[in-house]
Amino acid sequence: MQPVLDTYRSNNYFKVSSYQALFVYIAYAAACSMNFFSWQVATAASLFRYIIAVFVLFSFDWFKWDKFKVFLIVFLVVSLAARRLLIVWTLVAMVYQIYFLRIPIKNLAKIGVIVIGIIFLYQIEALLFGLVKNDSVFSLKVSRFIYDLGTGNTNRIGALVLFFLMLLYLLMKDNRKIMYFVFSLSFAYLAFYFTGCRTAFYGILILNLVAVFYWNGWIRNWMKWIISLMPILFFIGTFYLAANMDDNENVNSVASGRLYFIVKFTKEYTMREWLIGAPIEDDAPLDSSYLSMITTGGISLALFFCAGFFAAIIRYFKSIGSYLPFVLALIAAGLTETYFVGPNSVSVILWIIVLMPFIKYAPKL
Repeated sequence: MQPVLDTYRSNNYFKVSSYQALFVYIAYAAACSMNFFSWQVATAASLFRYIIAVFVLFSFDWFKWDKFKVFLIVFLVVSLAARRLLIVWTLVAMVYQIYFLRIPIKNLAKIGVIVIGIIFLYQIEALLFGLVKNDSVFSLKVSRFIYDLGTGNTNRIGALVLFFLMLLYLLMKDNRKIMYFVFSLSFAYLAFYFTGCRTAFYGILILNLVAVFYWNGWIRNWMKWIISLMPILFFIGTFYLAANMDDNENVNSVASGRLYFIVKFTKEYTMREWLIGAPIEDDAPLDSSYLSMITTGGISLALFFCAGFFAAIIRYFKSIGSYLPFVLALIAAGLTETYFVGPNSVSVILWIIVLMPFIKYAPKL
């Protein structure tokens, strides 16, 4: 049964042309494949961001206006001046169109599973035909050789596995629970064994743990207060540990030096840069969604994200209950990887939840 979030929203939809939804689907498919193409061509990611933004703009109905669409246009002008924000605008604008066009989340999940499945198939075929090399290195973290499966970085395969299994959860969460539980844990462990990517493996563990709690009715209403504060706690915890890195060398080591990068990128920040972010000239990986959010839009963007997340969890806790495993796994994985600041197969769905309090249309869950 389709959950009703707010009764007043039900009459706010408009009939739309099919081409508008098609443009959004194309933009989402591009977001799903953007990282893959950037492995092949370094500049592909920037090109894809503009392609996604253009298709989202093409999908707009310029005869229908509301407060949030006005905000989007103002935000677009700002983003064109501060280009690092364009990736955030693209993500938020795509989510708005998904609301406006009543695009079901499951449709997005199907597209994501298909696109990532094709990427997996390509990597396997490329390896079998010798088009790419399956480089290996000995990892001290897992005490064995790990392989990149021709992607150039083991974390890339880890991200594919995580995104694929998270989207698959959305397709199987209602009537194939046991099948998903067994398959996802087996696939995640197999990927962890060969690639050594801990983020993907732990992310799927968290997803399944929360899913078991949800399926068995063990998630109580009072828990929404704890869950709603998690991004805030993750922001505070991440930057507190980084600020006291000298006393947390063991944590920095376990986190593969991520605390060092937080200090490196923010140690000379001015008050203005803390407030609105600053462009990153170093090509070193940020490896944290929370650091990336600060460098992209500063505390302003972080507060916007946290406020939306808090309000969505508090107001719509029961309606989005089945999405909690997905959401909690992703915000936890964001501690060690940059997963939800720009558009990709899973960040779009997370922001559908985050923007629920701000957009007057209800998402088609």
